Amino acid sequence: MKFKKTSLLFVLFFVISFAGFSQIDDEEGQMFGVEVEEDVEILLEEPIFEKIIFSRHNFGEISEGNIVEHIFVIKNNSLTELIINEFIIPDGVGIMLVDKVIEAKSEGVFIVTVNKNYIDDDFFYKEIVVKTIRKKPMGVIVTEESIYVVEGKF
Repeated sequence: MKFKKTSLLFVLFFVISFAGFSQIDDEEGQMFGVEVEEDVEILLEEPIFEKIIFSRHNFGEISEGNIVEHIFVIKNNSLTELIINEFIIPDGVGIMLVDKVIEAKSEGVFIVTVNKNYIDDDFFYKEIVVKTIRKKPMGVIVTEESIYVVEGKF
């Protein structure tokens, strides 16, 4: 009986000490290529970035006028609303935002205007970056960057 208790105590001590030594320190994790996440709460609150090349419009050769327009449609297929947060607009391009907040399972639009007077070359290729924010059902905030391209020749 005394031998069983001693053996059980020895096994329990071994399991506890093994569990303590099996924890990976940050330096050891780097040495073996393992990433250690220290605080999961903070990671969930920070936005996750996704970059998506979304849509492209080619005006072709433009024979009349100095200004051309195209309407881009943003589809929100998710279960939560999508908020257009920011545009990164290149020179010679103008944006008119029609829908800043796009409800779940619906569409929004923005209009792109290209003005020949503000473009150096006859041929143009312009990337418009649209930054959107969405809060997923589990509370994770996702920021997406979608690229819309307009191109053509005046």
